[in-house]
Amino acid sequence: MGLNFKNTTTQEPVGGFQNLYISYGINLLKISNIEIKTASTGKIQVKFLTEGKEIPGFEGADLGDGVKAKGLIGRINLGSYFDKEDEFKVNSLLSNLMAIAEKAGVADKLKEIEAKDIEDLLSKFVKIVNGKFMWFIIKGDQYEKDGKKGYGLSFKEGKVGEENGKKIFQIFVKEEKFMESVEEVDGRIIKVKGINSVGSSIGKKETLEFNPKYDLKLLEKSDPEPDANDELNAAKNDDLPF
Repeated sequence: MGLNFKNTTTQEPVGGFQNLYISYGINLLKISNIEIKTASTGKIQVKFLTEGKEIPGFEGADLGDGVKAKGLIGRINLGSYFDKEDEFKVNSLLSNLMAIAEKAGVADKLKEIEAKDIEDLLSKFVKIVNGKFMWFIIKGDQYEKDGKKGYGLSFKEGKVGEENGKKIFQIFVKEEKFMESVEEVDGRIIKVKGINSVGSSIGKKETLEFNPKYDLKLLEKSDPEPDANDELNAAKNDDLPF
């Protein structure tokens, strides 16, 4: 059979090649809203709804009511589930929210908040930081559901001290203007260097670094042996369009 390309046509994939959602690595994000997920035990987990910078000509994920995102979006966990009655955990949450507000340059406004409960507090927090872009390190925890793999995302935190024998962790966040140089690998930002322009370390040179060894948790691989038959090898690529 003779083959040629005379009648061959091509077509761009629907939606192009652009991803719609934020992924692990270092991201420049703003917080647009917050969700609270409640477990059967009554413990809660705080999830931040985030958006990246607007991408010219980009039509992003559906936000409802016919509105499309203008940049990448994502849900990012702030820590694990905690008891709202645990004073230490609540204070840890407040510390993280203050760290974000400091880097957004709105810490003074945050200190004016008076809230009746955590839900009320978070609602008022979002109104204050909304629209402020900041650099965050986003960790990735791979999961598999209904035969598909994805990543659960969370903010990276580092130890900043101890209180009554309990370790205190705080989120890694820098202001938008912090970036002076960026290092990328496979299209993902893994390192950002800059000089602090707000907060308690103004003028200090620092680095935000995403380290896959510690910040990315993958499922165990189950690749077939190198000498397996062609059908098994092809099974690895059954999600590819050819």
